[in-house]
Amino acid sequence: MTKWCKKIPVSVAGFPLKDENENITGAIEMFEDASESGRELVKAYNIQKSLSPKSDDRVYILYSPSNVLGGDFVYYKYPWIMLIGVSGQGVASALLSTSIMIMIDKILEENDLAISQIPGFLEKEFSKLHSEGYFTAIIGKFTGNGMGIISCGHPDFPVYDESTGEVEILKVNNAFPIEMGFSKAEALPLHVETSGRWCD
Repeated sequence: MTKWCKKIPVSVAGFPLKDENENITGAIEMFEDASESGRELVKAYNIQKSLSPKSDDRVYILYSPSNVLGGDFVYYKYPWIMLIGVSGQGVASALLSTSIMIMIDKILEENDLAISQIPGFLEKEFSKLHSEGYFTAIIGKFTGNGMGIISCGHPDFPVYDESTGEVEILKVNNAFPIEMGFSKAEALPLHVETSGRWCD
């Protein structure tokens, strides 16, 4: 709080106080106005939010991030839909998620792939980003009145059936997370009808 009784965001740094023998005898905390960096984070969040796909007559997308800025996102370009969870959080994860989004676009534009081939392609292309992170994914591809689904390290998820009002846990064939080095082989998708709504 400022002397004008206005709340502002602050960043806090701590430094030890040492005596001549290098023994810690106290500490100093420095508070710095973080209003500008806060504004930058809000701008970055708004940019990231603008990249989120929009709902259409096939898919209703409701995305609510748990953090202001992070790496989780929904990818949707019919017939593909993916739920991606990038390791870590904050600015680095947000930048990595944007790189992954561009990478997925490139993979799907340049290759005519079956859903079973996607984990291997993601693994191969992600390793070129030289990232220290990894990501989990639920990969879906619409086919007729159904959908093929593969999970790469993502937990099973609930499915809400609008017609019955019931929720069930969908057990999906699971491959390893991307960049764990094990997604080289094809993964077999689970095929389901798409009458319900997906929740994650």
